[in-house]
Amino acid sequence: MITHLVFSIGVGFLLMLSGLLKVISIRDSVKSVVKLNIIPKSLSKVVGYSFPFIEVILGLSLIFFNNLIIVNILVLGIIFAFTYINYKITLERKRTNCFCFGKLVKSELGYGGLSQSLLMLLSVLPAIVFESNNLFIQIGNQLKVFDFFIVLIASLLWSATLFIIRIIFDLLFNNRLAGDM
Repeated sequence: MITHLVFSIGVGFLLMLSGLLKVISIRDSVKSVVKLNIIPKSLSKVVGYSFPFIEVILGLSLIFFNNLIIVNILVLGIIFAFTYINYKITLERKRTNCFCFGKLVKSELGYGGLSQSLLMLLSVLPAIVFESNNLFIQIGNQLKVFDFFIVLIASLLWSATLFIIRIIFDLLFNNRLAGDM
């Protein structure tokens, strides 16, 4: 279904954007992963250097091959990791900077990231639960040029919505959390 495509591709665009913005400032990406202190420092550096590229690859894979179960499993894995980290930070009531979108936007781990992660999860689940076609299969099934652009525009709008929701939740809840401390 085209609806599944819109949501999956939207998450793919978001992962790609996030990864590319981290690649641009790769050293800062590594520092942010090390600073989280969730995994050992030696492993943190490897993750910090590789993670942005993994995000870009998974984003592209979700855009073009969202019907492959391995792509969906890997994307679910990354989304569960995002969800876990944000949930943990929220429970601990910490204020922790996030390099989630590189230097484009200053964000924090917590409610914004948690809400965004949960929405990403809800966005990719239908492609797993229901039989879904990828963009190339839809094009092969006579997806008209106009429909193709509608899917792309709607997907970009969904990516922007996920991004904006995160920023709004960061502003609303993380500032409130700081006031509670």
